[in-house]
Amino acid sequence: MNKTGERFIVFAVANSPQLMTGVRQYVNLLVGQLKRDYRGVDIVVVVSEEYDFISDLGQHSDVLKVTVPKNEITPIFKRKGLMQRLLNFLFCNKGNDNTYNKMFENIEPGLVFYTVYSTFSDFPRWANNNGYKVVSVVHDIRAVSRLNNSATLGNIKSFVSNMRHLTCIINSSCLVLVPNAYVKGFLKKFFSSNNLYESFAVPEISRTTRALVNKGTRQYLYFPATIIESKYHIHLLQLFLSEKVRGSGLRLVLTGTNWDSSLGCELQEFIIKHELSPYVEHLGFVSRDDQEALYRNALATVFPTRDESFNLGIWESFAFGSPVICSDDKELLMQVEGAACVFKFGDIQDLESKVFQLLRSEVVREEYIRKGRERYRNCAKGRLLSNEVIVKINTIINS
Repeated sequence: MNKTGERFIVFAVANSPQLMTGVRQYVNLLVGQLKRDYRGVDIVVVVSEEYDFISDLGQHSDVLKVTVPKNEITPIFKRKGLMQRLLNFLFCNKGNDNTYNKMFENIEPGLVFYTVYSTFSDFPRWANNNGYKVVSVVHDIRAVSRLNNSATLGNIKSFVSNMRHLTCIINSSCLVLVPNAYVKGFLKKFFSSNNLYESFAVPEISRTTRALVNKGTRQYLYFPATIIESKYHIHLLQLFLSEKVRGSGLRLVLTGTNWDSSLGCELQEFIIKHELSPYVEHLGFVSRDDQEALYRNALATVFPTRDESFNLGIWESFAFGSPVICSDDKELLMQVEGAACVFKFGDIQDLESKVFQLLRSEVVREEYIRKGRERYRNCAKGRLLSNEVIVKINTIINS
């Protein structure tokens, strides 16, 4: 569709470094598809000054960036006044309205894509009340899947928090989210069936780029992930406590941000304490070309995670021809559908046995590569914004 004169605004303001890897990849996919499907339409991306990732997306240099100063981003829970904080927390009250007014004072109304779930969760309400149409394309919905957990104090607090977020996103004209059976059933209580969509955020891979990467020696395991608790990097480090693993010639290569966080420092201390430095390398944020090479040349990409959401790394592994070893986390199992080598979460011996299955047999390894590519091809047809969603967006634009 070519609808010159329309404006798209991608709201990707994050207030935590833990969100940046996923947000960066997700917004890259979203902006890329909008540019292709709506040629000539102005695209504005709103980011925070502290976590500005648009400069990393060189291919989108034509996109207008609006940066929000750090001192204008004040989380609701830090605001003064107990009653105001309580009202804001429970009912998405107007505590952030002044912040949004400043963010958007130079941005004319258009169609807004709200992408960062739980960050400024009352934004869809504000946008809807100020002449903006809102589509929530949520990059990480994992927290909602915990709404049916047992009634511990922590889970009750999580339930109240997530109900607050959900109360706000129902102001959206439609919601696009990753496949999750429980979340879909829960949200049907709020959204009519023609306003709730599932979408696989599968990365689009260039065939030209594929041919440029040569096969390597496959003497390392690769894990691309921000350092946060749900990623369980520690389990991969514990894997390398095994003399058998260390004697195999394998190394562990990590990429992603947050290495200097308190959790990252704990991991570094673990590496030093157990003399794992010769076996572990953390590269931080790497370029797209370097990332592709790391996928292609690894023995396997390993995901020891739990309480996951939609994992772009798995789909990039499938697309680039890297076998996937993952935990039996239920959300990961929904994504891989038999195309990965699965181990029991937290069972380091089981993880070790799966690694050696691939290390000892190139036939087994190639079979997982084949399954992964087939899984990718079957889902890549849908794109981040499916044809169904594009039709809905066009309806919203013209309404």
